[in-house]
Amino acid sequence: METNASYRGFMAENIAKTYLYETQMLTIYEGEDGDFDFICMLRSDRSVVFGVNIKAAQYTASEIFRKYKSIREKSVNMQIPILMLYINPVDRTGLFEFIWKRLGDNLSELNSINLKTAILHLPVLKGS
Repeated sequence: METNASYRGFMAENIAKTYLYETQMLTIYEGEDGDFDFICMLRSDRSVVFGVNIKAAQYTASEIFRKYKSIREKSVNMQIPILMLYINPVDRTGLFEFIWKRLGDNLSELNSINLKTAILHLPVLKGS
């Protein structure tokens, strides 16, 4: 069972990385301290940095909110915005949200356009 979970995690990470690279806006670094899977920096403004957490998940939005409640709550206290990616490795789809200073109550469908739009509308870009 652990091998299956490891494989799903590996697949979710690679799918997530593909979506991040497809935005063509980011420099992506491996997370080293255990808080994040990746650290992303906006190429056009290197002061804009956010962490990325990836979860292999085949759940509905309400199930995600329930299952990952503690992780989401911990993300509120981080010093940088957190991109939570909930990837279904079987059908290569997913949902995502940015968490910064407060929890939201909706998830967006993961695709390149939605992700790019969300990055461009990060609160740190607006001076919040």
